[in-house]
Amino acid sequence: RPGDEEIYINLGLMDEQEENLTGAMDHYKAALIVQPRSAVTYNNLGGVYLKQDKAAQAEECFKRAASLNRFLIEPRLNLASLYWKQEKSLEAQALLEENLTIDPNEERSLFSLIRISLAREEKTKAVDLAKRFLTRSRNPQELVSLGSLFAQYRFSNMAFSFYFKALTIDPSNKNAFLEVGKLYGNIGQLQRAILFWQEGLRHHPTEKSFGELITEARRLLQEKKSHTVLGFSSQRHPPDCSGPFRSSVRIIRGGSVG
Repeated sequence: RPGDEEIYINLGLMDEQEENLTGAMDHYKAALIVQPRSAVTYNNLGGVYLKQDKAAQAEECFKRAASLNRFLIEPRLNLASLYWKQEKSLEAQALLEENLTIDPNEERSLFSLIRISLAREEKTKAVDLAKRFLTRSRNPQELVSLGSLFAQYRFSNMAFSFYFKALTIDPSNKNAFLEVGKLYGNIGQLQRAILFWQEGLRHHPTEKSFGELITEARRLLQEKKSHTVLGFSSQRHPPDCSGPFRSSVRIIRGGSVG
């Protein structure tokens, strides 16, 4: 009956949220009986196979979904994620670039393509994509995640751009305060790091990480002073983001279609 496909898809999504993968698969397969050429259903079914660690079946479903509707972004996004995990970066990159031919500002594809470009040491491409993402995104969590990624690859200026954009959107964002302070600390600007952590602590007084980081930075400052002789300071960390403060931000993308 008309509408049954949507009902089964919604039931499958509910099952996924409850981590009932068997139920989700049953509902998606029922949706395919009603509409055998549903790109959305094939994509979501592929997501269930992926959660069950059945990569071959997942790949087949994502490819089928992409062939049925080339304008649906998610199948290529999910297939790219699968290829990335399989260390097939070129294949993943091609799929994401195809998504951007359909929607040049598709944030999930931009996000993943930035990650792959950095891993492949395509620095100019990564920075160009990052600038596009910065002008588009209003998601503080993703901005902080990419800031931490650029910090990891020693692009401190670009990392700062992501952190400050996140704080512009969400002036009390805990992770942004934590990460921007770590970056300042890792390029030797400990006093400025402390100022950001103090501001973060003001917004989040129960977050112990701020106090611990401030204590460590003050210890390093004292150690630096003790090594100062006749006006010559001990060597600072170069502005390449290396240093004692490590990022705690995870970078995750992917999902089903509602």
